[in-house]
Amino acid sequence: MQKLILLFISIIYSFISIGQNKKQQLETLTARYDSLTTVLATERTTSARSINELTASVEQLTKQLESLTADIARLNADKRANQLKLNNATEQLALLTAQLMLKNDTISQLKAPPSLKRKTLTNLIGAHPLKAISASSGANTLLDFYQQNGKWVADGSSIHQAQREGFDIELIQDDYDKLSSYKLIVQEDLTLVLMCKQQTYVTIPYNDKGMLYDLQQVSEHALLPPNLSANTVFDGQYLYLFASDQLSEKTASELTVNEMFIGNAAYLRYDTKEKTFELFFFNGDPTSFVFK
Repeated sequence: MQKLILLFISIIYSFISIGQNKKQQLETLTARYDSLTTVLATERTTSARSINELTASVEQLTKQLESLTADIARLNADKRANQLKLNNATEQLALLTAQLMLKNDTISQLKAPPSLKRKTLTNLIGAHPLKAISASSGANTLLDFYQQNGKWVADGSSIHQAQREGFDIELIQDDYDKLSSYKLIVQEDLTLVLMCKQQTYVTIPYNDKGMLYDLQQVSEHALLPPNLSANTVFDGQYLYLFASDQLSEKTASELTVNEMFIGNAAYLRYDTKEKTFELFFFNGDPTSFVFK
């Protein structure tokens, strides 16, 4: 009986001990939960503060980026404007350099003994009116414009049934106006100017060492003197002054008399024997304008 009582007491004591342990464990878990709650609250507060700080930083960086983008656009615009100014200045410098070289060359030429070309043109200073025009049209037609008793007239001829037959050409008032106003002027500085109806169509600056040469698309069949180049001065009895195939269509059209087609290519030379200037158009109906 006594053993039973002791066993019972022992069992009761065990239950009491187990209850106390459970209580302690519950208190420990509660304390841990409270601690975790505090930590989570602290971390949430810290995260919210960090997010606000980062958001403000992002907004500031965005404003800086927009400002830098605007600065870059302004600088690029300034760069383009400065590049345009630089290009214009470079072109002006090249133009002024070319003019300076030309002036220096002219000074050197004036200081040197006059060349045969300078002597020749110096003696020709003044206006040289048109005296005659001869042209070929088509396969066998010849046209001539000349003065008769102080008045411009024109006639032509063509082959018909193996015979060359002549015919008259009727001139209109515009033809008379052009023919009577054509002139080649040698200026005091030896620049040559071709004028018609008070308009300047060709200007040829003086070059002691050559001619004004601008032939770019010359056909092998072109009616040109052989060995013509920018350095050509005298060739036999002729003084060569100008050669170009870059005359504008407007110039060619306005220089045309009657129904001839003179094209956009020509050369000018002075015949030292005949004492005449010849302006020869070779890219179209071969046409010779003679000035004296």
